Amino acid sequence: GSVTSIDLSPNGDYLLAGYGTGKIILWDIIKGSILNSTLDLHSSSISSVRLNALPLTAMGGRQSENKEIGAVSVDANGIVNKLTFTKGRLWSTYSLETELLLDGTAGQILAMDSLPSFDEELGGKSMDSTDYHPSMSKIVLIALSSSRSSFTISVVPKVNVLHRWAGPALNRIDPSIEIQDVEEEDDKSMASSNYASSYVSGYASSYASSYATSYASTNYASTYISTSTYQTTENRKKEPQNRGPELPFLPILSWGWALVSGGGHAVSPILARAWGCSLQFLRASFPPSDESDEGDDGEIHNPAFGLHDEFDASSPVVALNWLGKRSLVYLTMSNEFTLIDTVIMTMQERLDFSGIKLVYAEFALSSTNSQLSGADARTTFMNSIRSNDNRLLILCQEGIKQITVMGMREQIKSLEDGGQWLEALALALDHYESSISSQEDRRRSPTSMRHSGAMASSSLTEDEIWMAELLMRYLTLAIDNAPESSQLEMSYASGKASSQMNFAQSHFEMLSGVCIEFCVVTRRLDLLFGPIFRCFYEARFINVFLDVMETYVLNDKLTYIAPEAMVMFVAHCRDMKELSMVERCLLHMDCSLMD
Repeated sequence: GSVTSIDLSPNGDYLLAGYGTGKIILWDIIKGSILNSTLDLHSSSISSVRLNALPLTAMGGRQSENKEIGAVSVDANGIVNKLTFTKGRLWSTYSLETELLLDGTAGQILAMDSLPSFDEELGGKSMDSTDYHPSMSKIVLIALSSSRSSFTISVVPKVNVLHRWAGPALNRIDPSIEIQDVEEEDDKSMASSNYASSYVSGYASSYASSYATSYASTNYASTYISTSTYQTTENRKKEPQNRGPELPFLPILSWGWALVSGGGHAVSPILARAWGCSLQFLRASFPPSDESDEGDDGEIHNPAFGLHDEFDASSPVVALNWLGKRSLVYLTMSNEFTLIDTVIMTMQERLDFSGIKLVYAEFALSSTNSQLSGADARTTFMNSIRSNDNRLLILCQEGIKQITVMGMREQIKSLEDGGQWLEALALALDHYESSISSQEDRRRSPTSMRHSGAMASSSLTEDEIWMAELLMRYLTLAIDNAPESSQLEMSYASGKASSQMNFAQSHFEMLSGVCIEFCVVTRRLDLLFGPIFRCFYEARFINVFLDVMETYVLNDKLTYIAPEAMVMFVAHCRDMKELSMVERCLLHMDCSLMD
């Protein structure tokens, strides 16, 4: 049958696929074999499947040979099942246990996602009790969305609805719609509306797909065929009266373990939701962990939820997925594929996806509101983009495309290996200005750095240390390959000697400008007047460095000079018979910072 939803395990060993016939298959990707197949859970097409490997604490503290894999499945009729696959003791097959979460009476589920287990996030590392509450490794969270609200639900160790998250205002979902204020309907029971869907089914197919595997690789192919919507008279009769307008566009949900501003290296469960042009982030916060928790009786504390951040996209979002601890990707209806840094909420990269034909589905709501005419066909790509280990899997009509997203360090390292040092340094500065310098959780302030002119290494972030090492590698290489002053003595023609001197001086002037600019932007004056200053002194081009430094002072870019550098600068101006330059520079400096 046609593949309508897929999900990969974090280690890349397993793939769970949902089909238009309601079938669910657990695949072994390495062997290309079926581990379990079931057809009797769902009578309609599968709209979403998500793997959620059970926490180790749910299996006696460690994973044994009887490995368990958890999952949640949703079909077009709103039926939601919890699945537990258990590996057999003798054979490489998996048995299946199921638990019904929703029977479809609450209406159709428009979006669903599952939070990866905390043990997978740690990657086998020990948990620091000062950063994480013990309950974080004992529960599994999912999120479901109806036509008006989203719900966070724990499915391990027991099923419990934890939070109802109302949908955003209509003017944020679609700024072009002007509506009157409507009282929000209380739909805590999730028994909201009856919709009709054009999701794939065995008789009314939205798309068709073929699934192919081989021993060398796993390929998927999918082709969109047609769309058909239906709406029964019975559903129309059951439609509530005097209800508010249906929210235009479909919600998209994505769980992730993400860094937050001011949280250091600790990650928190964050639910990202896109609904039209609105993108919002719901943070799950556990109670503070203290020493008394170490000897408790194993009681599990549920998290509290609160809105963490939000912003508006340029056009409605149709796909959304976390990529790592601080990156989120989303696709809009205008074919813009955007990567953002969720800690400082800045765009990192934007691609044009207009040439890529993705598999998609359409829902049609049973409500017909005059204000939403023309929006009855709601398109979603929620099953088209999945992430795994900094890889994006794109479900296209021709097959699966894989996009490997390079982090900022990988991009800079690639430029460095290719000898493009200035491009690498420029990219590092862009990263600093858009990321590091804007973080609210930085341990030092610019004023304290300028006052001391130096900085303890313990107050530097990992990125700042890495950027300083990059600059020093460039400086060392540039000095080692610079024209030597001794070459002047070997040149007999005065014209050649002058040319050689100009070339050497220009080289060190450029080098001085790069180093000073880099340190001024990154506020690393300790690096500028420390290792960098000594490198120019040992290379016997300290006067060139001082001349370039003077330009930065006069342009108010540098307001502090370290005492050792100031002594040499005064001596240099005296030798050049330009002591007045010292006075002009002092007028542009903050003398209260001078020793």
